[in-house]
Amino acid sequence: MAGDLRRFLVHPLAWMAYERFRQEAEQACDDAVLAAGVAAPDYAELLIDFASVAPVSPVVLGMQGQTDLAARLRAVLHSGRQRGGANAAAIVLACSLLLSTLPLAALTDETPKPAPKQEDAKLSDPGVTPPRPVKRDQPKYTPDAKEQKIEGSVRLLIRIDDEGKVAVKAVEKPLYPSLDASAIETVQTWEFQPARKSGKPVSVLAHVEINFRLL
Repeated sequence: MAGDLRRFLVHPLAWMAYERFRQEAEQACDDAVLAAGVAAPDYAELLIDFASVAPVSPVVLGMQGQTDLAARLRAVLHSGRQRGGANAAAIVLACSLLLSTLPLAALTDETPKPAPKQEDAKLSDPGVTPPRPVKRDQPKYTPDAKEQKIEGSVRLLIRIDDEGKVAVKAVEKPLYPSLDASAIETVQTWEFQPARKSGKPVSVLAHVEINFRLL
């Protein structure tokens, strides 16, 4: 029985269903907070504060890490978005995915073993050459930040993997909710030639400062 459960939990469809449930739960939580009268900018700022002091907090980041934070902030700040309980169709889909994994799990003889986790190199390590930018668009100023005349910088901790793709790991210094979301969303589209160590591509952690200045 325990072996069947382990095989079920590592099945890709099971994780897809779990992730959809998690997204619906986050949406319902956010909608409930806003429906209680909390101002959207104040709530968004609170989420960013959680991310900046506890980047691995499941309250903010769920199972997928910081990559979902920008989308969650946009949803919170979108005044025209319809709000309510969890989406019934999404729940039905998630349940269907869960049920579909049961016979497949029963046919699995062995639990797949995860690949060993690759340690991130440090830019200061001997023999490490830093990543080189290929695509580095600048985040857009958001209308509400312009209206409030917000200026300053957002500092992010990012991971550049061995293919040159970027993931935001933490908001180290937030500025303003919509500008923080803009910075996260744009930085995750950046592309690099990956860092190398002893001639081989490696992933590295880096700090980036995004400046917002009104013209």
